[in-house]
Amino acid sequence: MEPYEGVSTPPSYSPPTPSESNSPPGAGNYGEGSSEPSTSALSPAPGGSGYGGSPPLSTSSSPNGSGGSTSSSSAKCPPGLSSPNIARRGLTSSNGREPPRTRTRNAELVDRDPVLLMHHELLNGASWFTPVATENDTLLPLMLVDQGFDVWIGHERATLWSHEHRKLTPNDAVYWNWTWDQHVEHDVPKLLTYISDETGSRVHYVGVSLSAAVGAAAATNASVASLMKTLTLIAPAFYRGKTTSEFLQAWDPIPFPSALGTSDDEWHDNRLGAFNFQREFHLDAIPFTGPASRLRLAISGPDCCLGASVLSLANGWDGVTSYKNLEHLHQGISTNTFQHFDYGSAALNALAYEGKTDPPTYEPKDIPSDLPMLVVYGGQDLYSPPEGALEFMSLTQTMPQSVYLPHYAHFDLSLSLHRADDVYGPITAFLQDQSGPEEPYY
Repeated sequence: MEPYEGVSTPPSYSPPTPSESNSPPGAGNYGEGSSEPSTSALSPAPGGSGYGGSPPLSTSSSPNGSGGSTSSSSAKCPPGLSSPNIARRGLTSSNGREPPRTRTRNAELVDRDPVLLMHHELLNGASWFTPVATENDTLLPLMLVDQGFDVWIGHERATLWSHEHRKLTPNDAVYWNWTWDQHVEHDVPKLLTYISDETGSRVHYVGVSLSAAVGAAAATNASVASLMKTLTLIAPAFYRGKTTSEFLQAWDPIPFPSALGTSDDEWHDNRLGAFNFQREFHLDAIPFTGPASRLRLAISGPDCCLGASVLSLANGWDGVTSYKNLEHLHQGISTNTFQHFDYGSAALNALAYEGKTDPPTYEPKDIPSDLPMLVVYGGQDLYSPPEGALEFMSLTQTMPQSVYLPHYAHFDLSLSLHRADDVYGPITAFLQDQSGPEEPYY
């Protein structure tokens, strides 16, 4: 199969053509065991997870935050990452965690901590730049740049800036054979490793909704947690069974078959393909006001502070994910769990999970006690109910810092007219408190 060079039309969610491969997710056809990323965010590079694209350059300011510039890095960037100006640092852990693997190259830039921003599901990294006001608007990436951080924008697989694959096309079933488990196991570790190697620093991870849950799940792995300097979770989508949304409770995206296979061939008749929100609901945008906003209300909850903004889905990739990932998301509601994908039977789970008859759980207690965490959650959130955030925090070794906004629903936490003060202010203050140079390890 020839490497995929790109697409110009949206992927279809109808059952795709059977794949040539017969391997479970994470196998060699994705290249996830390979040591090099397959596609640079800015230029081609062999190997890696197979997914990549050509994202826009990120903006990075001078170390004192007084100016801005854009440039690209000649280094090989993993798929799904916008590369800003690179500030290299050489740091060590004063608390015994594994130090970064790269020595400092620009010691004068040691005051710039890298921050990785991961986006909401069904969107892409550019969603961090969605305006909510016509004037005096505030964007978190630019706030962080102005405060002297080195900001990196991540893009999940099969999104606008990270949908190309070195071997597969969206018409191949195996292209869609993944859930957010693969984000946890492959994508986030590669992004963190790349940024840490480039900057010589641990990385501040900031995720929203599913990417927040992915960051927390990744941090249960000690080697991945060692690459994180802090973990910020906005409206984290875990332990979601307490939602009162009748829409979310009732809507099972895939009528779960009595037996699901772990190989690609066994998945072909079970709609292993793309889910396309735009086609399913006949919407090319999610408006925040008017009759069409009722669907958002049913999913997000009664918002308090949204303006007249519109989330456009017209680029052909926003609103798209794999059916398998959508089923994994629903699994978190139907079972109130924070666990790997359930293949539907003890026997099939045992095949997928080295003899375990139930999907392994992600244990918050496995997140290192010395990893600073901030959880931002809303009292009216139906998609990521506040009970889930509370359950997560009760299970960690050390109680995270938290910001509770009782009148906020799910989209308020990203797109409120007051987000600069209510959401972004506490986040930037938290990151500033945890930032600064550490003892060099070289």
